[in-house]
Amino acid sequence: MGYRTGNKAGPLGLTMLAAALAAVPYPAMAAGPARDDSRYQYALTLDAAMDCALIQQTLSTMKKDSDPEWYRRHFAMAATWQAVAEQLNGGAPSDEAYAARANTLNARHDPALDDLTEITGWAQPCEVMRQIHEEYYSALDALEPQYPDLFADNSGKKNQTGTDVYPDLPRKTLTFGDWAFAASGNQCRLTHTFADGAVLTLGFTNFFDGELTFAWKRLPKLDPERDDYAAQIAPHLKGTASDEETFATILANGVTYESFPGTAIFVDHRIVGTMNPNSGRSSGQSYAFGEAIQHPYY
Repeated sequence: MGYRTGNKAGPLGLTMLAAALAAVPYPAMAAGPARDDSRYQYALTLDAAMDCALIQQTLSTMKKDSDPEWYRRHFAMAATWQAVAEQLNGGAPSDEAYAARANTLNARHDPALDDLTEITGWAQPCEVMRQIHEEYYSALDALEPQYPDLFADNSGKKNQTGTDVYPDLPRKTLTFGDWAFAASGNQCRLTHTFADGAVLTLGFTNFFDGELTFAWKRLPKLDPERDDYAAQIAPHLKGTASDEETFATILANGVTYESFPGTAIFVDHRIVGTMNPNSGRSSGQSYAFGEAIQHPYY
């Protein structure tokens, strides 16, 4: 990959990348199992992470002298992508691996475009990927406390193209039977509408949170603005208890699925989601269950 001044081409420098980011020795991140998302749009692959590290370092360098804030912001993004690449690789990718990615990027050079327009165009997928993949935020969580000056003002979360206009996130919809599926960015929703008009929605994100909701015109109305909101929720929690070892919500002693007096979502007679009086998400005739805990849903 290279940066250009006028019509003169110059190497960005794996040397420049390595030297710059060596000043930010991010903590080692545990390597997970090998991951292959290559069949997906905006897949988080090792090549994609290395490309974004090079692209952001190039953007940083292009305004190093003229715009210190721009330089810092894109430097922070480059450091984060390099940490993601290390995590995906199970260790720091070699200089040769970065050189190969730089050559691949350089091959895309369009001489009809000015430098900044071209590189910011290359950065658009990086902006989408950082929004939809949890690994980018995990890397930020590890880096931000150690380098507060570099990551001040959420620099690592700014638009990676350097503008205030954000690209559209990937969207996909499909239906099968009575179910409708819609995905946008890192959020997925699966909706089932019953014959009586009740609607069950399963909501998930790439960040391992989400919630289930059940909306029906026959449900008692709830008002989270009232002082007695917890009391409004209390009858729905009857018959539940907390498992002392797992902290999961279970049926109370002596209560069966058939005799359960409260309100919950069950799978195979096992509770997977209950209401939370502290969240305020249950409102009107729409009840929310088990937000922020996905594993029981699965």
